[in-house]
Amino acid sequence: MDLKDLVSASEKLGLTGDALRKWVEEEQARAREERAAERDARREQAEREERALVLAREKAALDEKILLLRLRLTEAEADPSTGNLVETQDGVLELAQQFFLYAKPPPSPYSFPFVKTYEQVDICDSPLIRSSLQP
Repeated sequence: MDLKDLVSASEKLGLTGDALRKWVEEEQARAREERAAERDARREQAEREERALVLAREKAALDEKILLLRLRLTEAEADPSTGNLVETQDGVLELAQQFFLYAKPPPSPYSFPFVKTYEQVDICDSPLIRSSLQP
């Protein structure tokens, strides 16, 4: 509301003098706060949309990179001249298996079948070592 509308509305309410001025100032302050809240809401919405756009661009770039790596891997596996070697951006050849993440490493050919973990390996507890140490 503009000032004329506020004054006419306050006169209909029967306000005059200081009460009229105070009511008009309060209504103007309330209107300013509403406009500020609307501006903030529009700004926050624009920021959310911008963040969503940036995230979508980043996701698209990552998806493209993944597809390119898969394509290179497929080409390298199909090409018998390179075997399992894949050329990276730096020009370095790497094993194609390095593009995959393993949940756990493959078992070592040097581990004993009765040993549960590598931390539990104690050479002196091995039956073969123990028998060779006895006179």
